[in-house]
Amino acid sequence: MFDQWQADVDEADAKAIDTTFSNDLRTALHDPNNGYLNAKGGSAVKRRQEVVQNLEKAYNDRLAELSPAAREMASPIMQKRLEGAQLDIDRHAGSERVTYLEGQSNARMQAAVDDAVVNPGNMPRSLSILRSEIQEKASRAGWSSEQTKAAMASSESELYRMTTINMAEADPVAAAEFLAQRAATMAPADLMVANDALAKPLAAIAEKEAIANVQAGVGPKNLGSTVFAANDLPQEAYALLGTIAGTEAPDYQTINGGEKFDDLSDHPRRKGAGGTSTAAGRYQFVQATWDRTASANGFADFSPENQDRGAWWLAQQDYKANTGRDLMSDLKAGKYSEVRAGLSSTWEGIHKLSDAEFTKRMEGAGGVVFSPRVASAIAARPDYQADQVREAALNGVSAWRTEQQAAANAEKTKVKESFQLRIATDDVRLTEGEILGSPLDDGDKATLIKSRATKFKDIEQTQADVTAFTAGQMVVDPYSTDGRKRVDGLWKEQSKTIQQGEDPAALVEGIVSQTGLVPSAVNGALRQGITSRDPAMVQSALVTAGRIAAIDPHALGRRDGGTQVAEMATLYDHLTGTVGLSSEQAVQRVMDMSNPEKMADRRALLSSPATETWLKDKATVDDARSVFSEGFFSRTPKLGETPIQEAAAVSEYREILEQSLIDTNGDQDLAATLASDRFKRRYGTSEYSMTGANVVTRLPPEVTYPAGPDGGHSYIGEQAIAALADDDLKASDVFLQSDVTTAADVRAGRPPRYVLYYTDEDGMIQQHQFRFSAEPPAPSEVAAARKAQAMEEQRHLIERNRALRAPENQRGNNALR
Repeated sequence: MFDQWQADVDEADAKAIDTTFSNDLRTALHDPNNGYLNAKGGSAVKRRQEVVQNLEKAYNDRLAELSPAAREMASPIMQKRLEGAQLDIDRHAGSERVTYLEGQSNARMQAAVDDAVVNPGNMPRSLSILRSEIQEKASRAGWSSEQTKAAMASSESELYRMTTINMAEADPVAAAEFLAQRAATMAPADLMVANDALAKPLAAIAEKEAIANVQAGVGPKNLGSTVFAANDLPQEAYALLGTIAGTEAPDYQTINGGEKFDDLSDHPRRKGAGGTSTAAGRYQFVQATWDRTASANGFADFSPENQDRGAWWLAQQDYKANTGRDLMSDLKAGKYSEVRAGLSSTWEGIHKLSDAEFTKRMEGAGGVVFSPRVASAIAARPDYQADQVREAALNGVSAWRTEQQAAANAEKTKVKESFQLRIATDDVRLTEGEILGSPLDDGDKATLIKSRATKFKDIEQTQADVTAFTAGQMVVDPYSTDGRKRVDGLWKEQSKTIQQGEDPAALVEGIVSQTGLVPSAVNGALRQGITSRDPAMVQSALVTAGRIAAIDPHALGRRDGGTQVAEMATLYDHLTGTVGLSSEQAVQRVMDMSNPEKMADRRALLSSPATETWLKDKATVDDARSVFSEGFFSRTPKLGETPIQEAAAVSEYREILEQSLIDTNGDQDLAATLASDRFKRRYGTSEYSMTGANVVTRLPPEVTYPAGPDGGHSYIGEQAIAALADDDLKASDVFLQSDVTTAADVRAGRPPRYVLYYTDEDGMIQQHQFRFSAEPPAPSEVAAARKAQAMEEQRHLIERNRALRAPENQRGNNALR
């Protein structure tokens, strides 16, 4: 019986040890954190031997715990378990070894690619590495030679594509050269992607170079040496007109035969000295042809601009009539022989040219010149892309010329306005020679000279009228425009003699008595006076009007609005004479007429002396500026960017004060507070103002957009710069200006749009073609940021308090207490 008991114990021990060993295997192989079968790549390869040895040790250690009989029972089962585990280990190690080797190979290949992309000088070494690694992969995977060659070709093609794209941004010409040398070995898809990535940067550099060449006089040939007056024609038109002009006349003021003419108000309509026809101008229009052209286009003169536009119109009309085809289409298609033949009957000069010479002149006139490197890079592109690059360069040159012409026109406008101001301010030092020697067009010169003569004639007339008035002999037609103009000139001159504080009534009455007219300035002052809220001003206006009416009852009525003044003067006389009211009572009655009963309460509040004084004192530039003052030591911002904006802001501030006073039932303190708040809802300072952040403007982005997560509005500028980048524009600074569209968006509850300006790479401020609106941050995003900031501040406060309570700080704290 004892032997049976021992056998049962041995069997139980054998089973227990087998279970324990099974757990050992499961832990060693499948533990989530350190199980061997969960090991990857190099870790699995390196740990294999260690794991096998550990399992064998565990096998022996477990068997050693058993009696010989129990060991004999447990050993076969445990041995099978160990062999199964070793088989799983070998399978996993073999699989991960392949993965590991592939990963290391891929990493080395990627590093080689990165080296070549960053520095194409590393290309030979990188290609050698790629080929070596692919060969090893092929050996491991058992690829055929065709598969190996395909893999190498694909990797090299991808490398060339990536390198081209990376080079394109920094040096598109070098990138184009690199791509051209390797295009034949690249996969079609990689080549297409590389070409597409290169197109825009290459077009940009081609455009820049073409403009630089034009500026240097290199080309395009006709545009570099010829100036066209009309700046709104297509590029093809300038090429054709330059070629035509080169065979007809050297300028806009030449008549057939070589004689020059100065009057461009019309076609000369005569033969020049030594000439055989009436042909004139840059394109040698004969009289009948010009009349047809001018009539069809509504031209009023023979100006250079109209000569350019007329020649282009005539070319299109005659070409259509002669060939039945569209001139622009044939020019774009380069059908120069057909174009020459179709226009030979219109311009004799091009009829004398051969097709080859005409083609040469057209290509030289309409093309652009590139350096050999850029020209070669463009030529290596696919045909459609090469055409796009050349077109971009042509468009860039055209846009540059338009800008240059606009600048020239702006300078002319500036000169013209300066002359106009001098004429308006009676600057007798201005001479016809100054105007004739200016860069203005002849039409503007003629207009200014005529304006000067008219104005100086007016000055001479005024001087004569002063003499006549002083002698008491000035007579005018009071119903004519000339009469009113002469009276106003007399008043302007004579009022200069009135001393400060002197009553001008004597001068006014003298003018009325001699001319029967009231000067317009006096009439305006009277109209303003009778509508004034100042009784003294009203009374003064009424008394003066009465004295004028006594001299000539019809004088006031001869001016706009004068009849109302005369009626009020008559009423005043009636109230003070017939009714017997005092002058103060009469004035009040007149003033009451402008206060309808339905507005009585409001008028009573706003027109009280105390309220008027308060509004006058509060509605000032300084008070409006002080709304935005941040304290005693801060600098009070400027109100508006211009005097006009400042005045508009003060006016709007007063309106807000008035409405606020009504809304607060006359409580001035509350009204000022309410008005300040309302004013800040419309106005504020902005970091996006071109005149600086210390200027108050209407509806700046900081007022119309919420603050971002950082508590500021930097996100607006960041979005603006990103929007410019989407259009391939680089900006260092952005500026936003509100206008009527901004105000309309605010009223409609839309994200306000602003006029966007930016500082380009050359430091010049440019205006973007589209308006900009920002995307406000989500309220939840802002709330989360503010919550995180509050928690951070609370954490710092807790740490500070903990530090103050520390024993080593108690003595200092006690001393402070």
